[in-house]
Amino acid sequence: MGTGRYDIAKRLSALSDEMRRALQDFMSSKNPASILHDLSGWKPPTDVFETEDSIVVRMDIAGMASENILVGFDGSRNILTIAGRRVDQSSQRKTGYHQMEIIYGTFQRQIYVPAPVDVNSIRSTYRNGFLEITFRKAKRPVTRVISIKISL
Repeated sequence: MGTGRYDIAKRLSALSDEMRRALQDFMSSKNPASILHDLSGWKPPTDVFETEDSIVVRMDIAGMASENILVGFDGSRNILTIAGRRVDQSSQRKTGYHQMEIIYGTFQRQIYVPAPVDVNSIRSTYRNGFLEITFRKAKRPVTRVISIKISL
């Protein structure tokens, strides 16, 4: 009997967390209507945080080959675009699933970078399933579009 209440509390907590994330995405978006288009498909979890001299974007995209990841930055809008495709490399023939949580296929995320950045100092790495892009803060905004190479 106690297990049932625990399961309900656990599910309600997970639902609450998901609703909180959706509300944060909506409130922090420069284009909230775009969130409605992202309801289906893969949306890799992403952190954006600030240090004293940098803005850091960290995305969980485990299981992807670096050549399947594209990264670009539009300095006129301060928008970082990350797109990619995760492919199921398993050679096993699947006859049925008992649980299916890993999402394969394409994704594209556009992330607003909340401060002017120096495009000449952008660093990116992809290690242990995490893509991390670091922007050094700049005094003036940049107004060009660039492609960012990922270092392994």
